[in-house]
Parts: sequence; C-alpha cells; structure tokens
Amino acid sequence: DKENIYYKDKFQNTFRPTTAADIQPMVKRVLSGEKGPFFNVIGDWQWVDNELPVSPWLQQKFSDFYPEGFVAQVKSPSVSGY
Repeated sequence: DKENIYYKDKFQNTFRPTTAADIQPMVKRVLSGEKGPFFNVIGDWQWVDNELPVSPWLQQKFSDFYPEGFVAQVKSPSVSGY
C-alpha cells in the first residue's frame, strides 16, 4: 500500500512485488550507458532520478539510526580517512 500511495501517480498500473524479470530491463539501461544516478525499480515500475527521492516512510523507519534525518545523511555523508 505504501508504494501505491507514494508512486501511483507516476504509473498507470498498480503496485506488485518486484521479480528478477523486472530488474533486467533496468540493468540493460544502466549497461547501455544511461545516466542516473538513481535507477529505481518497484515491480514493473521503472524510473531514473537525479536525486534521492523523498520517502517519508523510509525516513521514519531509519530515524533511530539517523537522528539528523535519513536524507540529510545520504546527501552529505561524513566520510573520514579519504
């Protein structure tokens, strides 16, 4: 249900679980040189984003691990030693 709530406006068909066959077309797109950086596959839905999509339910799930916010952590990770 979360998938339909957040992504249904992009697609005509309803959400269904992702299968290996769903991933193959996106892998072909990546290998053919299509630019991302974020390639998304949910069921038979496929799209490419230039930035990490906002996912309130994902942010809530990881809020204990990233008190400053999941998206903030992804956009500006602190990497030491490089």
